[in-house]
Amino acid sequence: MAGRHCWNDEAMAAMVTYMATPWQTFYQNLQAFHDDNSGLIENTFDGAIALCMSSSPLYRQGSAADHIQLILLASQLTHKGL
Repeated sequence: MAGRHCWNDEAMAAMVTYMATPWQTFYQNLQAFHDDNSGLIENTFDGAIALCMSSSPLYRQGSAADHIQLILLASQLTHKGL
């Protein structure tokens, strides 16, 4: 009688070895994407806040639609590197 053999454990062990490099590459790419875009998001909101706090003629106190426009404008300017 043969001993007990778990094919799932064997398959998972091989898969862990096989997938280690692709997963590490994916993680590094995801980390780089996060690092690049977290600054963009922070700059976008900083720009939107600065516009809201300024005496910009685009800003009319109390209008949610205007606030949204300012945030979108800041996002576009930041994306263009202005």
